Amino acid sequence: GPANAHGALYLTAGGSGVLNVVNLPQPESGMAYQLWFLPPDEGEPIPGSTFGVDERGTGFLLIAADTGGFRGVSVSLEPDAGSTAPTSPMLLSGAGSGARG
Repeated sequence: GPANAHGALYLTAGGSGVLNVVNLPQPESGMAYQLWFLPPDEGEPIPGSTFGVDERGTGFLLIAADTGGFRGVSVSLEPDAGSTAPTSPMLLSGAGSGARG
């Protein structure tokens, strides 16, 4: 992603959370950003939901409490409906500190 793009994942003690991103460009028509959960066993990324950004490049996505454990998250650009496996490079990635996995 752009050098000034970044995100933050906030998780509650109950397990739910929110991903907040800033400075991402508007995706082309028919495309959306998709969250990926990186499993604790270093397996393939697990697909999360898709989300968009506003005209300033800011967006957010709610994380369900029953998502399960993960060691980190990534964001890629995918078709609007989402993908079962990433089809483009990861634009943002971050490792957790044991909060969920």
